[in-house]
Amino acid sequence: MPLEIRPYQASDFDAVKAMIQETWYPDVTTEDPALAARLADIDAKMRLEMGTFALVADFDGESLGIFIGDVQGADKLQAPLDWEAYLEELEIQDKTVLQVLDREREANACLDRGHQEAYQGVLQLFILSARSRGKGIGGKLWRAGLEAFRDYGVDDFILHTDSDCDVSFYDYKGLVADEPFSFDDKDAFQYFLYHGKTR
Repeated sequence: MPLEIRPYQASDFDAVKAMIQETWYPDVTTEDPALAARLADIDAKMRLEMGTFALVADFDGESLGIFIGDVQGADKLQAPLDWEAYLEELEIQDKTVLQVLDREREANACLDRGHQEAYQGVLQLFILSARSRGKGIGGKLWRAGLEAFRDYGVDDFILHTDSDCDVSFYDYKGLVADEPFSFDDKDAFQYFLYHGKTR
C-alpha cells in the first residue's frame, strides 16, 4: 500500500501516543511502562488540544507519523481539556512529573517573549515512528504540513523543542534557532525555539 497523508481522526490517538512513548520515553518504558504510557497520553492530548489541524502518515496500513499545526486565530481541533480532572483520572501524583510540565510551559513562555519576529503558526508536534526510517515518510509529511500551513495563509511559524530531542532534521530543513533557554547556567538541559518559513 502506498504512503497516504490524511487528516487526523480520533481513532489515531493510540498510534500517536505510541509514537510519543517510543520516541520520548524509551528509558521510562523500561523502568515503569505504566508511567511512560501516562506521560505519552498527556503529551498527545496536550499537542492535539493546541492544534488547528493534524496530518497523519499511513504506510502499509500503519500510522507512522503525525504533523500537528496551530494557526493563530483559527478554531482548534478539540475542545479544551479539564487538565486538573484529567491528571487526577490518570493518577499522576508524582510532583516531579507535574514540575516538568510546568517548567516546560514556563520555558516556552520565556522563549516566546524573547522571540523578535512575527509568526502566524506553531508546529505543535512533528513525530515519526522508528519504523518510518528510509521510506521517505518524514520528508513527505513535512511538505504536506507546510502546505497545510500555507492553505491557512501562514508564511512564518515556530516550534518548541528541547535538548532531549534530535533537532538535526530542523537544522537540515533550514529552520533557525533562537538563543536557547535554561533555568540554570549550570544546567545542561536546554529548551529551544526554532522558526521557519512555509515557502
